[in-house]
Amino acid sequence: MKPSEAKPFTLADFRPFLESLSGNADEAAVIGGMAVSAWAEMFLKPEEHEDYDLPLYSKDIDLRGVRLTCLVMAKDMQLAGAELTGVVAATRKNAPHMGKVYAAGLRWRGFRTSIEVLERLPGLDTGIEDPPNGTHLTQGGNPALLDPCSLFICKLHAANTRPEEMVNNDIMHLRILARVIPRFLEKIRVTALPEYNANEDAQRLLKQLEACESGEHDFRVPLSPEETSELIGELRNHLNAEA
Repeated sequence: MKPSEAKPFTLADFRPFLESLSGNADEAAVIGGMAVSAWAEMFLKPEEHEDYDLPLYSKDIDLRGVRLTCLVMAKDMQLAGAELTGVVAATRKNAPHMGKVYAAGLRWRGFRTSIEVLERLPGLDTGIEDPPNGTHLTQGGNPALLDPCSLFICKLHAANTRPEEMVNNDIMHLRILARVIPRFLEKIRVTALPEYNANEDAQRLLKQLEACESGEHDFRVPLSPEETSELIGELRNHLNAEA
């Protein structure tokens, strides 16, 4: 993918500013398309990079974090020459229990962009009174990324709740993650991370996929039956191997 007026930035552009958040790894993690792109660049083969035109570009960066996450990153971007155009906080009308969304608007390198920070993620987290679900992982340093199983759940929610004309990117992200997740889980089995057990994240995703397939959950998995079946099988295999 090439940069455009609508989508001029990749995660690499924001990476220097994410370093300021490294001391708060438990509070801040990259989510959304930029996180999908980062996992894809790690786990997809070169020819698959061409299939999805990696890296993915975006107009802004999304994180799960707190108000300070937004303010610290915005300040660092200002020090690098960005113009701050405003900071707002909002509560979702359709999900007030999920806490606030903080957004800092900036003009940077001739483009309008923003830092959007969500306290809790629809589809994944239960509410602001409960701790967030999913795991923040760093692969060789900054930035922290939400684990790919949890990202899939977030993208599944987006693909089922946004207007139909706005879900093409979400479906592409789901297709990418369906390829990434089995390889991610295989790496975890072969090269264990002492601080991370993938079972909870994998089990949560498997439960939701099975509920969607059985009709227990209203969401539809917008992948081919073969892709969905293969992903469910890989998740089951991982959990059986770890049992």
